[in-house]
Amino acid sequence: MAFTENLGAFFDQAGFAVEATITPPDGAPRTISAIPDSYAQQASVMGTETSDDVPTLVCKTGDLTGVGRNAKVEFSGRVFRVLRRLDDLTGVTTLFLEFR
Repeated sequence: MAFTENLGAFFDQAGFAVEATITPPDGAPRTISAIPDSYAQQASVMGTETSDDVPTLVCKTGDLTGVGRNAKVEFSGRVFRVLRRLDDLTGVTTLFLEFR
């Protein structure tokens, strides 16, 4: 028997999720529920360690059909652009964003 998870409970806007509008570069905008977060990115530049927080948005993979690099994302009054996406193969995808 296959196991299926109801991801809707994780993306409930009464909890941590927010309403986000995603517009693919060649598509129409759509509104989804997603969880904003950030990812600490570290690098070494000429022997000096630096770090920066990259904004991320955790989403249901099924809500992201056609969404990839350069898609426009709006939530919490801010506008972002998708840098890349990471599908975790469990039905959840993290979008790595940059401010527009």
